[in-house]
Amino acid sequence: MTDEQMERVRKLHITEKGFAVVLKAGELARAQSFVKMETVARRIHEVLRKHDPRAELNTLLWDFEAQMFDYVVRRPIGSEHDPEATYRIPPELVDELVMGQYGAEEKIASVVVKNLKPLAE
Repeated sequence: MTDEQMERVRKLHITEKGFAVVLKAGELARAQSFVKMETVARRIHEVLRKHDPRAELNTLLWDFEAQMFDYVVRRPIGSEHDPEATYRIPPELVDELVMGQYGAEEKIASVVVKNLKPLAE
């Protein structure tokens, strides 16, 4: 452990082993978050390709304050739509998708399509 980590262990009055467990748990949670984001991004990308082939998924992020997943869609300059637009997906749908719940991909797709509909009008 680094000197900084050892100091933290002393301040928190925990064992080195306990601190190591906390660090490992943090690593695993971070890895799971990346898998979750990748799964959602892949599904959004598929829907965009089908319904708005010129659009691309630019960013996907977790808004901690709002407890929502935001995604940014970028379109070519000169198209009839804004070059960049931000949309939301409820976190419970993301959880369903990541947990492999039946119908979750279709729910995510329907939210993305619904978000894109005003652009087609």
